[in-house]
Order: sequence, then C-alpha cells, then structure tokens
Amino acid sequence: MLKSGLYSDAKIKIRDECFPVHKSILSIRSSVFKKLFEEHASTESQPDGNGQKSILELTDVDKDTLKRMLDFFYADAFDVKDFASCLSLYASAQKYGISPLKQECFNFLKVHMSVKEALTSLPLAVELDDGDLKLLAFNVIADNHEYALLTDEWMQFAEKEPEWMSHILQHIHINKKENRI
Repeated sequence: MLKSGLYSDAKIKIRDECFPVHKSILSIRSSVFKKLFEEHASTESQPDGNGQKSILELTDVDKDTLKRMLDFFYADAFDVKDFASCLSLYASAQKYGISPLKQECFNFLKVHMSVKEALTSLPLAVELDDGDLKLLAFNVIADNHEYALLTDEWMQFAEKEPEWMSHILQHIHINKKENRI
C-alpha cells in the first residue's frame, strides 16, 4: 500500500517531494498525525490536481527520516544502519508521538553510543526534554570521562551546555569519592 499509493487519501510533502499516505494508518500509529490531519481537514486546502485535497507539509523532518517513519507505520520495519540517522529518527518519533519507534531507536542508540555520539546526543536530549536519552548520554560520558574530557566534542559541548558540563563533572567527582571509600 505504501509503495503503490493505492487508495491513499493524503500526501505528506517534504520540500519538493510528496509521499502518498493513508490518514487512517498514520492516525492509528500517531496521535500527533491524527491531530494534524484533523486540523488540516478543518481548513480548506487546494486540490493537488489528482482530486486529493489533503497535502500535509512537514518542515521538521528530512526525506530519509520520513521514509523510515512510513516504513515503520506500514510494515513495522526498522532499518537503521548508522547512529546519526537513528538519532534523527528518534527525535522525529518523539515529536510525532510514535512510542514503539522511539523505543526501537533507543535500543539501537544504547548499543551503538560512543563518547563522541553521547556528546552530540546530550544537547538534543536537552532540547527534547527526554530523560531517557539524557541519562543514557550522561552515563556514557561519565563512564568514559578520562577519554571524554580530552575530546574536541567535550570542549564544544562545554561551551554550549555549561550547566550540563557541570552536572557531569560533579557526577564524576562523586563517583571517584565513593570508589575511594
């Protein structure tokens, strides 16, 4: 159904590309999409030439992330090969309220997160106000602090997020004290 677009009743537009979708499938899997479709239906939109009226334009998701989201919606497919694309998918799953996809992403991130990736993940976790991702990144950094504190990423992170840097250093200091006792 996804690939053929058969019986699709809406389109999601990302920049210059449209993806035919089925409102019912997306609405069942995401309360955020359900709300977006309901809001969009209440405003008059222009037909797209094929008689379909619903064109939902998204500006906060890239094409590859949307494709992965749609694969998950339609086939429960989770095909992520690298950390950066998984982190992007995780953020979108959080924004669009797709809990099962968010959990799949979290499991991948947990297994594949290095110190450098933790330092790039923590600001996103703060932005999303996501406690699980914050804790994961925090623990990876704290557990590997001897290496983490020497990286360029740490210096960049410390400049951008001085409060979090302070929390991490405090945690490291407390753990060192406890290990001496």
